[in-house]
Amino acid sequence: MSSEIASDYFPEDILEFLATLHRAEVNFVIVGGEAVIFHGHARLTGDIDVLYEFSDENNGRLFQALSVFWGGNIPGIRCEMDFCPGEILQFGVPPQRVDLLNEIDGVSFAEVWESKVTATIMVAGAPFEIHMMGMEALLKNKRASGRPKDIQDVQFFEQG
Repeated sequence: MSSEIASDYFPEDILEFLATLHRAEVNFVIVGGEAVIFHGHARLTGDIDVLYEFSDENNGRLFQALSVFWGGNIPGIRCEMDFCPGEILQFGVPPQRVDLLNEIDGVSFAEVWESKVTATIMVAGAPFEIHMMGMEALLKNKRASGRPKDIQDVQFFEQG
């Protein structure tokens, strides 16, 4: 499944961050509140959650992308070996904070990648693809998280 996202959907710095990940061929999927919004539940979120594949090869690509984005000075990261399983890296402040995750509740990266929804977005006149968490994995993740806002998200989609 593929769809288009308006180029003004994300703030400019978030869009450039995603484009940088794309150019570096990082395996990543947008999860969390932005995925909920993408699937049709209009609600507020204070960040964009980016789930990345935790592997030596992908970590290397992610490090290179972050180096480009941050001009060689990544806050809190000196080398690709600084990435740890289960760690959340946060950049920025709400509502434009980026949370980089390599684990989420209830689903593996492989499950999320398998069921991802691809969307095309324009940056500087050129299209690129981003991946959003698919509905099945999203609901599984939200149920496993169990936070009140996650349960509300599940209820919204199950009632719709």
